[in-house]
Amino acid sequence: MKYKILPVALLLFAAATAQKQGKTFAITADSQQRLWMNLNEVDVSTGKIIRPLFERSKTSFLLYDGTSKTKIEAPVTTTGNTGLMAAAAFDARHNKLFIAPMYLPVIRWVDMDDNNTTLKVYTQPLPGFTDQHMQNDANHITRMTMAPDGNGYALTNDGNHLFQFTTGKKTTITDFGALQDAGAQTQISIHNRCSSWGGDMIAAANGDLYIITAYQSVFKVTVIDRKAYYLANITGLPANYTTNGAAINTQGELIVCSANSTEGYYKVDMQNWKAQKHSNGASASDLASSYFAFQQPNQIPVQQPVTKETLQRIVVYPNPVTEGLFRVSFDNRETGNYQVQVTDLGGRQLLNKQINVTTNKQLIEVAVPATLAKGLYLVKIINAAGKNAYTDKIMIQ
Repeated sequence: MKYKILPVALLLFAAATAQKQGKTFAITADSQQRLWMNLNEVDVSTGKIIRPLFERSKTSFLLYDGTSKTKIEAPVTTTGNTGLMAAAAFDARHNKLFIAPMYLPVIRWVDMDDNNTTLKVYTQPLPGFTDQHMQNDANHITRMTMAPDGNGYALTNDGNHLFQFTTGKKTTITDFGALQDAGAQTQISIHNRCSSWGGDMIAAANGDLYIITAYQSVFKVTVIDRKAYYLANITGLPANYTTNGAAINTQGELIVCSANSTEGYYKVDMQNWKAQKHSNGASASDLASSYFAFQQPNQIPVQQPVTKETLQRIVVYPNPVTEGLFRVSFDNRETGNYQVQVTDLGGRQLLNKQINVTTNKQLIEVAVPATLAKGLYLVKIINAAGKNAYTDKIMIQ
């Protein structure tokens, strides 16, 4: 298929030999054709391009399998519409640039320490995804970042697939599943196309992820339970300014850019989410840097890695319940029969639903009886052995 060489654009990074820290990269487009195929190292404080790292139709590369490291194709060059890039993340620890192409079910990367004459691009498939999945833009990865735990994270447009990818000698990709709306303001959902698709993602020093959507909505994501908390909408941006790229600069400030505006870069206060003009610069569809939000001077963020084993959990959402039902997500739990119970705070059982979990990822909807008064209750999940697998309070509104 014609899109199979698209992410290689990033390869140019292999030619970069400057220091690993302090770099910011931007995906930009040809001024007239608006094809997001160019990759530049930029100075966001001035808006100037430090150097072009990849220019459409000008860079040939070799494509390699990310696991076997064997060559897949002879040198090729991106031409026409085959170089579109959706998201980027910079791993300063290993000096690698990771890229998500627009129409391929893969993540690709370039080792910037590789001094080979011909650039090498490595590719790794997304687990469970095929080319057919990528015909639906809900499955496009548009948000990507590196986190303090040493792993990268990538999120699909619809928020139903949070991928973790390792960045060392062996790159593995794990699908952590769907994000779940949480907190007091669940009326703005992380899954909503009109408010929550596109944009970019950054990581905080404590391991939380912050999603800046293309529509200026801000969500905080706690990776360990995949909960998404709507925080605010960014104010102070020009009309028609979509927030497509986001990165933390050397001063610890959040910088955003737009693919839809020529107004340049804006700085966003992460306490009140107000934006102000930072510098001029070309339109860009994504930013990537090596810094974390809320990182103190000389602080080295330390975060225990989140693994698939730590995600063997049960999650109940939304909380509070506002539409007469809640959902129970079973992730990597034992299959078999479970009971979902709702009790009052005194322990009196008000609901008991028998369910059968048959897959390692299963979502169950539980209708709340119409006779149940508004207030605080307990949700309990009992496994086949009769043991309590989950207990938490839930608010019925």
